[in-house]
Parts: sequence; C-alpha cells; structure tokens
Amino acid sequence: IHKVRWTAFIYPELQPLPNNTTLEYFEGLLDDFYRGFIAINDISSRTSNLVWSADFRRGSEAAQRGDFATALREWKPLAEQGDSRAQFGLGFLYRNGYGVIQDYKTAVKWYTLSAEQGYGSAQFNLGIMYAKGEGVPEDGKTAVKWYTLAAEQGFTNAQFTLGHIYRIGQQGVPQDYKTAVRWFTLAAEQGD
Repeated sequence: IHKVRWTAFIYPELQPLPNNTTLEYFEGLLDDFYRGFIAINDISSRTSNLVWSADFRRGSEAAQRGDFATALREWKPLAEQGDSRAQFGLGFLYRNGYGVIQDYKTAVKWYTLSAEQGYGSAQFNLGIMYAKGEGVPEDGKTAVKWYTLAAEQGFTNAQFTLGHIYRIGQQGVPQDYKTAVRWFTLAAEQGD
C-alpha cells in the first residue's frame, strides 16, 4: 500500500492520485506513517535481541576469519548487557589469548556468566577450566557439575567427557560403568 501511494505521488504518470483531495491524500499518508511508526516501535521494544543477534553474528564471522579484535569489539558490549553467547565468546577469546592477553581468570568470569544462564558450551568449557585448574583452583567436583549441566542439555562433548570420567573414575567420581555407558550411549545417539 505504501509503495503504491508513494509511487503515485512521485510518478503521477504511472498511477493517478486517488479521487480525494491532495490534503486528504497527505493525511492518509501521515496516518499510515504514524501507524507504521508505532508498530515498528512496538516490535523493536519486544525484539531488541534482533540487534544483538546482528552484532553477535558480525563478531562470530570476524572470529572465524581470525579477526579477533573485531570479535572483541562486537561481543564486549553485548556480553556486558547479558548476552550469554557473547559472554561465551569473550571467555573463549580470553582463555585462548585470541586478540587479548591470555587471562584464565577473565575467561572464567565470562564463562560463568554465560553458564549460569544455561549456555551449554560455556558450561562445558567452565568444566574443563575447573578440571585443569585454569583461573580457578582445580576442583573435580565442580567440573563434573558443569559437565553434567551441559550434558543434560544434550551437549555431546559433555556427555562423552562424563562417560570417560565415570568409566575411569576421575574428578572425585567413583568408577561407575553403568553411568559411563549411559553417557556414552547418549553421546553416540547424537553421532559422536
């Protein structure tokens, strides 16, 4: 509808103006614009994550190209606003020293913020950091806690890792073949 009206106004030879007066026509345009503006504001107030997604995507594309400075620049504001994917991304950059000085404590901070929101990749990586004592005291029990949270969401790497932990009896967990088989089976059912 809007294109037809604007086309009629800009290119009158393509389509004649409606039979109403020019004033009524512009009032209609203004009314349409106002309704559209209200609708857009209403939608944007309920979908502000759409803007976040675009910035997150730019950061991800930059990281995949090895442009970690851009990834950091895109993700940091999002992470500070609570975006769990961006928090995970910052944890990954700091853990590996990509585009920043490697800092395990800062990586743990960002992974924890993301993991507490239920982000499986962050839960798994936080489990690794506790298992290895990277940025935190080595703590097998806490590592298993984070692995389990990720595994229960269907995160295959965490399921496989728990299977291995229970098969051998590591991280303060007693050897338990039945539990090991359960986790290995869940991982295998997903193709891992």
